[in-house]
Amino acid sequence: MKIRNLKSIKSIISLAILILMTTLLIGIAVAQEGAAPPMSGNAIMMAGWMDYAEWFVIVTLFPSIIIMLFIALSLHIARPMVLRYLNRMTLRLGADILWEAWIIGRDVMILAAVGLIGVMIIPRVQDDWNTGVFIPAFILGIITLMYKLVTDTDADKTKYMIATGLTALTLVAALIPFSVGPGYGIWSWEDRGHQHFVDEVLTPLSIYDMQQQKTTSTVSAADIITNVKSAMDDAISAAQKGDKSTALTKAQEADTAHDRLGDSLKAWNSVKNSQVEDTFFALMTASKNGDVAGMKAAQNTINQILDEYAATL
Repeated sequence: MKIRNLKSIKSIISLAILILMTTLLIGIAVAQEGAAPPMSGNAIMMAGWMDYAEWFVIVTLFPSIIIMLFIALSLHIARPMVLRYLNRMTLRLGADILWEAWIIGRDVMILAAVGLIGVMIIPRVQDDWNTGVFIPAFILGIITLMYKLVTDTDADKTKYMIATGLTALTLVAALIPFSVGPGYGIWSWEDRGHQHFVDEVLTPLSIYDMQQQKTTSTVSAADIITNVKSAMDDAISAAQKGDKSTALTKAQEADTAHDRLGDSLKAWNSVKNSQVEDTFFALMTASKNGDVAGMKAAQNTINQILDEYAATL
C-alpha cells in the first residue's frame, strides 16, 4: 500500500513539473508578443513568409493530432484482443514485451497529441489562427493523462472504461473544431490562413507602399537634382583620392537618387531621359576603373540635362 501511495505521489510531482514547464513556456511567449518594433518594406514580406511557414506547420499538424488520438482510442478498444494474444503466448518474455509496447504506444499517442495541441494554443498562435477552439480538447487530454498517472487503469475494468471514455471525449473535442473550422464565419483553416495574410501582410504592405509614395512625392525635384549632383561630386572626389570603392558607391547613390524623379523626366523628354540613363552607366563604369576624366565628362552631360529639366519646373 505504501509503495502504491509513493508511486502516486511521484506521478503527481511529475505532472506538476510538466505543468510548470508548460506555464513557463507560455509566459515567455506572451512576454515576447508585441515586443518587436514596427516593420516596413522587406521586413513585412519576411514576416509574411514566416507566418506562411507557421500556418503550413499548424495546418499539417491538425490531421496528425486526429490520427494520434484515433490510434490511442483504437488501442484502448483493442485491449480484449491484446489480452487474448497474451494468453496464447507461451513465452513469458514475449508477452511482457507485447504488453509494455501496447501500453507505451497507447499512452504516448495521447501525450504527443496533447503536447501538439498545447503548442498550438500558445496565445500568440491562438491570436493569429484562432486555435483557441482546441482548448477543450487540451483540457480533456490533460485530465486523461492525470487520471492515468494517479490511477492504475489496467488493473480495474471500471477505471479502464473511464480512461477509454476520456480518450474518446478528447478525440471528439479535437475532431469537431478540426471539421467545423476556426469560426468567425470561416469554414476552413485554409480560408483562415488567406484572411490572415490579407490582414497582416498584404494590407500593411500596401499601406507602406502608399506612405513611401507619399514621402517621395513630398520631396521636390529640385532637391533630388541637388542630391544627384552632390553624390556625383563626392564620387569624383573619392576617385581623385584613389578610392575606387567609395567612388563607385557614390556614383550608385547618384543613380539611385536620379531614379526618384520617376517618370517625370521621361515625360519631359524621353530621348534625354535615355541619354541620362546611358550616361549614369558610363559614370559608374568610370568610377569602377578610377577614370576621373571619364567621370567628369559623364557628370557634365548629366548636369546639363538636369539643369534643362529643372528650368521647366
